[in-house]
Amino acid sequence: REDVVTEMCIDLLAKLPKDFSKEEIKQCLNRIGITKPINVCFRQEVDVLQVSLRAVRQTLKDLQLAIAGTIVMSDALADALNAMFQAKVPQLWLKGAWYSPTVGVWFQVLISRYEQWERWTRGGRPKSYWLPGFSNGQGFLTAMLQEVSRSRSGWALDDVVMFTEVTKFEESDVKEAPVDGIYVHGLYLEGAAWSKKENTIVDAPPKVLIAPLPVMYITGVLKSQKKVDYQTYECPVYFRFDPRKRGMTAAQPNFMFAPEIRTAEPPMKWILRGVALLTYPGD
Repeated sequence: REDVVTEMCIDLLAKLPKDFSKEEIKQCLNRIGITKPINVCFRQEVDVLQVSLRAVRQTLKDLQLAIAGTIVMSDALADALNAMFQAKVPQLWLKGAWYSPTVGVWFQVLISRYEQWERWTRGGRPKSYWLPGFSNGQGFLTAMLQEVSRSRSGWALDDVVMFTEVTKFEESDVKEAPVDGIYVHGLYLEGAAWSKKENTIVDAPPKVLIAPLPVMYITGVLKSQKKVDYQTYECPVYFRFDPRKRGMTAAQPNFMFAPEIRTAEPPMKWILRGVALLTYPGD
């Protein structure tokens, strides 16, 4: 058992990215505007991920030393050893971080999040944001609404509501960021599929439970001006449910937001089916 975990530690340490450089983040923020709400959000996300990176690096190093007998195997390290042997995520890593059912999935999310922030640090804001990579998705969307309302004179944040539209392109097709608002990708439809041809939500093909959604455009509009000439289904977006939050007062602790997506059929059909958007490709 110890040999298996030691090999895992060596393997994961080799793949683990280096910590963020405070200098680089500082220069990046000065370049893109330190007070803009979305950039403030970026700064917070980097700090959250930094904590996870440190925790993972420390645990992997300590586990190797504890298995070799160089340091004492504490209860936390013993727990991490058992968890990793069973391919689960050690409790030390879950503190203040996201939840995943296995250590492989969790580590992949860590790498993907790191890559998004790393690209942001090097080349400025992404043209399309990978929404599942945010630990505080609601905060990020609110920051976007703040930026939109600040860019228009006479708009108060309280009067601004979210307007969403599913585009016809994939993340790789996005060449330019929109003038107002943002593009997001990485969402999956559960219980239905999206037809690019008809630009609407449709029945999923047989035996297909999860279907990827194309890039979504999100912006802010004034409540009084929000009008669409087609039927929409208010589709809830959920991130992975964290069993540690079971029994919390909030009815849906894993709810993010509910974009309105185009539908040709009555919205009640999708409501009765429990169609939702997920930030992960199903379990």
